[in-house]
Amino acid sequence: MPKKITPKHSKTGLKILAGLKEIAEALESGEPLEHRFTVREVQVPEPGEYDAKAIKALRKRLGLSQCLFAHLIGVSIILEQAWEQGRRFPTATARRLFDEIQRDPARWAGMLQPARAP
Repeated sequence: MPKKITPKHSKTGLKILAGLKEIAEALESGEPLEHRFTVREVQVPEPGEYDAKAIKALRKRLGLSQCLFAHLIGVSIILEQAWEQGRRFPTATARRLFDEIQRDPARWAGMLQPARAP
């Protein structure tokens, strides 16, 4: 069953269509896109490389168990253990997160709060 089109949807759709029309007009005119739009070129560095030894060192630098480290970065303990045993390798996203942890390990370690007694 198709979704009902609400005023919000039609407003968003109109904005998208207007943007596409503007791009089409610019392309058809042959005018450089930089004259009509903000165009930026950027370079994004590749994330660092992390093998089993580097991941274990990072975890130990934070003073965390495998379980707490896995919880902190949002992965399963099984995946974290596989990384440390060299059976699996972290994705680019995980490696970027490791880069951020390396930049400020105290901040990341400080995210963990002692549990309060019930």
